[in-house]
Amino acid sequence: MSPAVADALGRLDALAFERDIELRSDVPMAPLTTLRVGGSADRMAAPATVDALVGVMRLARDAGVPALLLGKGS
Repeated sequence: MSPAVADALGRLDALAFERDIELRSDVPMAPLTTLRVGGSADRMAAPATVDALVGVMRLARDAGVPALLLGKGS
């Protein structure tokens, strides 16, 4: 992992802690996809409400980390 990525993830983790948002680390994506393919996500959140989703997206924006929404694809 590059130093820039490590720094960005560190910012993300610190902000998540401050905002009481649960993030999981190194989550395998294959079990979550229809074709059962994919590597590990550096971080993953599973918000249960629209408000929680908005909070996670703001978290990623504020940390300068790209976010990908995964779900309901097939």
